[in-house]
Amino acid sequence: MELKNIVNDIKSYIDSEAVKNKIALDLGLKFKNNKCLCFKHSESNPSMSFDSKKKKFKCFSCGASYDIFNHYQEYHNKSFLEAVKSIISDFNMNIELDNHPMYYEADETLVDIAYEASKMIEGI
Repeated sequence: MELKNIVNDIKSYIDSEAVKNKIALDLGLKFKNNKCLCFKHSESNPSMSFDSKKKKFKCFSCGASYDIFNHYQEYHNKSFLEAVKSIISDFNMNIELDNHPMYYEADETLVDIAYEASKMIEGI
């Protein structure tokens, strides 16, 4: 299975509320009307909302976008591949990443760059 398919499987498998709750719990976010203060910049009025369909946060003030993969990379200080493996484990998914040849052979920096480029291309 290609890494892109694994990422898509993860996105479709994880419940949007589980994503929102995991990130909110880790970052101490408090919601009102599905909005919260953006953790990427200082503000006093909530400008960040959670899109349940896309399963990601979006700040309408600074433009920041934040999904479960960003969270594991930034908050847990993991490479993209480490984040994928942790997400699979933490959300009890039955996805075999260890058997994926890219997991062992790829330069993690290149995989991280490829993931960021794919987000920009797809407008994630």
